[in-house]
Amino acid sequence: MASKGTEKQDESSLVLAVNNGDKEAFAQIYRVNFLSLCEFAYYMTHDAEVAKELVQDMFLAIWEQRESWSPSGSIRSYLYRATKNRSLDYLKHQKVVRKWENRSILNQIDTSEDEDLLSSQQLASAINKEVNQLPPKCRIIFLMSRQQGLTYKEIAEIQGVSVKTVETQIGRALKKLRTSLKDYL
Repeated sequence: MASKGTEKQDESSLVLAVNNGDKEAFAQIYRVNFLSLCEFAYYMTHDAEVAKELVQDMFLAIWEQRESWSPSGSIRSYLYRATKNRSLDYLKHQKVVRKWENRSILNQIDTSEDEDLLSSQQLASAINKEVNQLPPKCRIIFLMSRQQGLTYKEIAEIQGVSVKTVETQIGRALKKLRTSLKDYL
């Protein structure tokens, strides 16, 4: 396992390589982060195509300004913050309140599938529905933790809040989910 100092040095080397126009270093950062950033942007915009465009535009902007690109903190945290900011700018520009659409897996179920699969899909659908009913900030923090696998510290840095706030939001989300899903558990 790499030490924190080594990781910071590796990241510094990557940033320096990108600054010097190293396409492979840039491609490495892109490959490692693109899908998770698209998922993150999707949770904010509720539109997969828009999310993909926002992330691609963000990477394009980094490449175009590569000579002066200097992320503060980790590259991953920088990319999440940049994606968050682009998503918020998009939402402000649209001036539309987007609602999360619960995509029902049940419509795709073949009637010959067994009841266990149906129960699993109903549970997944119920969980998605309840997660989507969380307050926006709470939902985003919860999804960053559970689906993106970010640490509380990383989430706090990206969201610009304290670690304690992240802990509180996760606690509220879990309490609401336990209460709402007690019939399934």
